[in-house]
Amino acid sequence: MPQAAADGVTNPKGIGLFRMVTTVITLIVGAGVFSLSGDAAAGGASGWAILTAWGISAIGVFCLVMTFFALSRVKPDLKGGIYTYAATGFGDFLGFNSAWGYWISALLCTVSFSALLFGALSYFFPIFGNGTNLYAVIGASCIIWFYAFLVSRGISEVTLINAVITISKFVPLLIGIIAIIFIGAFKPDIFIANLTTGADPSLAFVDQVQTAMMVTIWVFIGIEGAVAISGRAKKAKDVGKATIIAFICVLTLYLTVSILSMGVMPLSELANLENPALAYVMQAAVGDWGAVLINFAVSLSLI
Repeated sequence: MPQAAADGVTNPKGIGLFRMVTTVITLIVGAGVFSLSGDAAAGGASGWAILTAWGISAIGVFCLVMTFFALSRVKPDLKGGIYTYAATGFGDFLGFNSAWGYWISALLCTVSFSALLFGALSYFFPIFGNGTNLYAVIGASCIIWFYAFLVSRGISEVTLINAVITISKFVPLLIGIIAIIFIGAFKPDIFIANLTTGADPSLAFVDQVQTAMMVTIWVFIGIEGAVAISGRAKKAKDVGKATIIAFICVLTLYLTVSILSMGVMPLSELANLENPALAYVMQAAVGDWGAVLINFAVSLSLI
């Protein structure tokens, strides 16, 4: 038996577990983490409603993750991700619709992320305006074609860049989290008050949870990333592992950012922040350097 087969290696030139985990994290953690505090509050939800929404979303996404994990073990021969699962289970028509839906959502995300990216860069370079002017369009086109060139050279190079960017954008987030905790910007009295008072007290609790879940579910989009590139994995069993590890890392990050934000500012103020809301939370917590740090992280995340 070849050594690669004995070690469970199905694609010796494929992506290892670490790169697959960082790729999935990069797919999930885009701009959402930097705006979720303001977006959740803008729906009028109280702190308890937001935490309830996180709990429901975490359970639901975990079930989805375990479904992907089980499929990667039961059907390791299916390498095309969501499209292959849909086509194999329900026929070519539903498989086509799955692939088309996935493609069109990725296309629209590319457009929206481009605008968000150059909107964040305009904090440093005002020439980009609100992120939708001619200069922003030219810049976005150059970046997209650059990635198209990288993908044409092979997936391994792209995942290496993803690994570097994932680490680079997590550093500013971790610095921000540590700063809020150790500088004492997190105020327990503000957090406790936010638990029962939302930006719109007239909303029923169930309605508050529903509006908050629009945010808490949205920020997990991309969790299927390991499945989508399962055919590129060095070991088939790494697909499920990468999805679970990425889910745990991302959920921890989201909960930390959401809870700390509710301890810095009242929800009524969080609801009125411009995006990226976390930049203004950091500015209120530690000063202008916090806003610079987060806008830099936003740019990395969207890239």
